[in-house]
Amino acid sequence: MALPHGEFEYGSFEWWQETVDVVKLEDLFRSFARLFQVGVCLMTPKGQKVILVNASEFCDHVHSIRKGKATCDACDKRATRTSLKQGDIHIYTCANGLTDLCAPLYINGRLAGFLASGQVQSKTVDGAGLEAVSKRWTFVRNDEERAFLIEKYRQLPILDETELKRALEIMRLLSTQIVELCEINLARQKILEQSLLLSQQRQRGADMEHALHRAQLKALRNQINPHFLFNSLNCIARLALFETAKKTMEMTEQLADYLRYTLQEQSEHGLVCFGEELQCVRSYLAIYRVRFGDRLSFSVEEDPEVRECLIPFMLLQPLVENALIHGLEPSLRKGKLLLAAKKEKDSIHIVLKDNGVGFEMNRFREGMGLANVRKRLHLYYEKSASIEVRSIPRGGTRIELRLPERPVNLP
Repeated sequence: MALPHGEFEYGSFEWWQETVDVVKLEDLFRSFARLFQVGVCLMTPKGQKVILVNASEFCDHVHSIRKGKATCDACDKRATRTSLKQGDIHIYTCANGLTDLCAPLYINGRLAGFLASGQVQSKTVDGAGLEAVSKRWTFVRNDEERAFLIEKYRQLPILDETELKRALEIMRLLSTQIVELCEINLARQKILEQSLLLSQQRQRGADMEHALHRAQLKALRNQINPHFLFNSLNCIARLALFETAKKTMEMTEQLADYLRYTLQEQSEHGLVCFGEELQCVRSYLAIYRVRFGDRLSFSVEEDPEVRECLIPFMLLQPLVENALIHGLEPSLRKGKLLLAAKKEKDSIHIVLKDNGVGFEMNRFREGMGLANVRKRLHLYYEKSASIEVRSIPRGGTRIELRLPERPVNLP
């Protein structure tokens, strides 16, 4: 049985496994390695590898040899000590003659580990130089293997120190943001679990049901989709390298606005103004459009009368996310998405429409996002609200919501 999160040593292998989705973080590292043609390694403060992504066949083969891996591990540990002593990025030549970088990774002011990158040549090595470098490879078992490694060494990319530093700084920024967000979610989850336990112990009957309703709402609105977060941060990395500073700034600001909204403290009943919810959707769509480029156009239309109406926090974003991921991403044609809201007497009428791949209604099964929206509508509006889904294969999907101007029930 695993120890509670707080009992793991900060930055240990177990701490990383508990704090982040290591599989998704490794996928992000692999995308980064392919983009920059470098290897990436995340290590604990004691030098234990949490994630290792080799960008080259040369390093893959070296790590497959027991003595070669031991040589690399010893070299990495020396690099971590030096970078910690310097307090910044340490550039060095590894035991195999490649240029590497290592930097301490601080999260919330505490050392959580080290990020290493590199596995590249700093300059072209001629035949004599390569022969001299190969003499360092004491782990090589025969001439055939040495010839193989020499050939793979020649194929390694050539990057200067400035490019390597730039890549590592972006990776360090992304890792810090990811972990900080995960820690926020873990803290909220712990508070929620404690609140539920306290409610189960102290409350009975109607009081217990009321507390559980509120806990359900908190759990639903505190969800952050890692798929969207990781893809957005990956886009920032690409823009930071290839695009102008202005575009990078604009996307970063949109992401900051979105995360600020999702993580803000809510009112007692978890209600927000409709205008704020729509602004969150606009930020979300602006971020997604960077990934889609010209493949996505969207329109958000609102009746001024609905802007001050109160609705449950993060009610619309899961529906928009479903439209993008399941409707527009798989489509080969240019994607269009419309979100419109207007006032009709004492109710709000919301329409979300896309021209994506659609589906057959008789095979439709609700996913978590739509199911959560239905559950929250019931908690706030009981039977006074409705949600209707209509779709046609290759003809897009249309979702209509009708809700009272104000909730009839405040959990």
